[in-house]
Amino acid sequence: MQFKRFLTAGALLFLGCQRPRDLSIVPGSTVVDLRISVSQSIFHLAGPLGVLVVQTCDTWARGVHEFYWEIEGKESVREVHYGSVPPGYTEVAPARSLEPSGCFVAFDGAAAGLFFVSDSIGRIGAVTESVARRMTGR
Repeated sequence: MQFKRFLTAGALLFLGCQRPRDLSIVPGSTVVDLRISVSQSIFHLAGPLGVLVVQTCDTWARGVHEFYWEIEGKESVREVHYGSVPPGYTEVAPARSLEPSGCFVAFDGAAAGLFFVSDSIGRIGAVTESVARRMTGR
């Protein structure tokens, strides 16, 4: 009985702990149809973003707050479609067009960063922070 109570308490503690958020590119995304997946835990549960900002790698590397898009809210979301404001969110900075052959970064209120590039025909793929830095020359 003691062991069962311990397992139950442990499970509640584990599930109740704030897990880091993970942002990822939904496969098939392009500059005109960018979708960002949001998961809150190791179980890939939806979670509130707080804030989501997208900017170029260059402005990010220079520390300039020139955002391509910014939204704020407290509702849980599983996926964000670039330019479409999810229910319960407000748009702080309107979405600008993403260019082919560009380097971008998306980050949220918990500082989870997602670096991604678009090729010459607009397909999008994730890259590491070090690759993004090399692309900006910083």
